[in-house]
Amino acid sequence: MTKGINWLAVLFGDLLPLDWRSQFNTDFLNHLLLLVSWREGFTKKGFVFGFQGIFLGGMFGFPYLLAASYEAQGDPQVVLLGVHASQGVPVESGQR
Repeated sequence: MTKGINWLAVLFGDLLPLDWRSQFNTDFLNHLLLLVSWREGFTKKGFVFGFQGIFLGGMFGFPYLLAASYEAQGDPQVVLLGVHASQGVPVESGQR
């Protein structure tokens, strides 16, 4: 069985050869974990959400992004930066 419920064995099987697939999978796992954790401010909730993003994938990620965009009232800067949005300088259109 190479798909579905056996995904963890496939993932670790891809990580062991240390080729391009293992690098891609490692980078993708780090992206899922660290992006959500950083966005939540590296709190306990952020790490729980990060691991849920890894293990549940889109079943967690899509509702998470929907809730984040609703909470940010559609502002993409707030959606991307999360708790760090209030610390940044607002970007005005036409200025760089």
